[in-house]
Amino acid sequence: VSRSHSWEWLNWYWLWRHRQTQQRKPTNPMQHQKRKKSVSAVTKVNVMARLKGFLIDIFHIPDRYCGWIIFGVVKGYGLIRQHKPDVIFATSPYPSALVIGYVLSSFSKLPLVVDYRDPWPKPPSGIANSFISKLHAWMEKRILLKAQAIISVTQTRSKELIETYELPEQKAQVITNGYDADDLPQLSHKKTSDTLTMIHAGQLYEEESIQCFCKAVGEAIDEKKIKESELKVTFVGSYPSGKHALRLQQMGVCEHKSRMPKSQVLEFMQQSDVLLLFLGANDFAKGWIVSKIFDYML
Repeated sequence: VSRSHSWEWLNWYWLWRHRQTQQRKPTNPMQHQKRKKSVSAVTKVNVMARLKGFLIDIFHIPDRYCGWIIFGVVKGYGLIRQHKPDVIFATSPYPSALVIGYVLSSFSKLPLVVDYRDPWPKPPSGIANSFISKLHAWMEKRILLKAQAIISVTQTRSKELIETYELPEQKAQVITNGYDADDLPQLSHKKTSDTLTMIHAGQLYEEESIQCFCKAVGEAIDEKKIKESELKVTFVGSYPSGKHALRLQQMGVCEHKSRMPKSQVLEFMQQSDVLLLFLGANDFAKGWIVSKIFDYML
């Protein structure tokens, strides 16, 4: 394993914005009164907000780790000259890794293998994002046309890539996700309480589905279908935002645990009654089988 630097300028921007917001907060609550805005002022604010969002998206291409690309290329080229590999294997939950693989393959003339563990992220729809969407598609197509082999985790995703970019069928292969059988002997099925426990471990992807879940749990409690003390929902790693999740947290129903070793997460799963998985019905989630499912099957 060899590490390189990364210039994540967007993180600096958000840190600066946070500090500016904190400094602008009024010390006197009376200063926080609402003021009427003219139509022209509101329009100007909306236009500036859209322009700012567009520029941020531009400098976010292909993802928020784009500042790693130049450092990854320099580091990778040095490793190629040192170790003389036969092939470049670029694996992606983040497209920046595929871009680095593409550039290194172009410089070194080594064959490129592209591994999709997650789909290439799609920008939000809208007129302002049409150019960004086309740029993403152009980048992905260039990389896939150069690759000697493409690996996906599902047949659906593999077929979609072939049809979208008119690729030869023999170029696309499928290697599904799996689980580590060595984890099995270490697990126990002991339940520590009579409370109905639910757990979600890892990254949260579909915010809309999560909010629907949190809202439904809150309504079940309001309608006396279940008591607050009889339910515990745990999110390990990521925690949902929004008023419904916040309300459950204030009620003591939801709790958040920070990242932990996988062995400890699996132990939590074994002690839970329900394992939660949130996937949307959008195009991005089509043909997408997350590796979490295989951990849940343990």
